[in-house]
Amino acid sequence: MQPKQPIMKKIGMKLFPLLKKEYILGLDFGDSSIKSALFRKSRDGLQLVKLKIAELAPQKQLLSVLREAVSGADLRNSEVIVALNSAQAMVKKIVVPQMPQNELKQALSLEAKNYFPFSVADSLIDFQIIGDTTEKGVKKTELLVGACPNRIIKECLDLLNRSGMRPVRLLHSSIALYAIIKAKGFTENTNAAALYIGKHFC
Repeated sequence: MQPKQPIMKKIGMKLFPLLKKEYILGLDFGDSSIKSALFRKSRDGLQLVKLKIAELAPQKQLLSVLREAVSGADLRNSEVIVALNSAQAMVKKIVVPQMPQNELKQALSLEAKNYFPFSVADSLIDFQIIGDTTEKGVKKTELLVGACPNRIIKECLDLLNRSGMRPVRLLHSSIALYAIIKAKGFTENTNAAALYIGKHFC
C-alpha cells in the first residue's frame, strides 16, 4: 500500500512547527555507534543532506565520537532531536480510562510504577496516544509510555551541551519508529509490524 504523500514530507509537515531553523539534526545513540542524519527544510518536506555513523570503541571517548558523528553539520542552524536507545530506557503499551489529555500525565505517574522495573519517581515519563479501545463496555485510551531514569537523561544532555548542542526533543527509539510507521499512512484495521535489529541481535 502506497502512502498518500512521501513519508519524509508527511513527517516534515508535523515537525515544521518545531523547525525554526533551516536544518533538523537527528541523533541516535546506540550500543555500538552514534548515528546522525541531517535534514534540510524544503517545500516537499525534509530533504536528507548527510548521514554519518561514528563507531564506538574502548579507546575512544564518547565526546570525540559524538563530535565525529556531527562533523560538517551546521549546529548553530540546526534543531537537534535525539533518540535514546539505552537499555535503561523502556517503552510499554498501557491502557487507561479515557480522560482529558491534561490529566493523563498525572494518571501515568501513578500507573507507570506497575510497568517499569525501576523507580518512576526518579525518571522522566513521556507518552504517545496510539488509539482508543473498549474493554467490557468501558472506553479506554491506548498509550505508548516511555520512561527513562533522570540520571541517563542528565548524562545525555551534559554530553550534548559539551558538544554545543541543545536538543528540542528527546525520545525513545521505539517511539521514533512508531512515528515513522504512523506517517506512512496505514488505514484503520491494518496490521503492521516493525523489527528493530541492533548489532548484538545474533
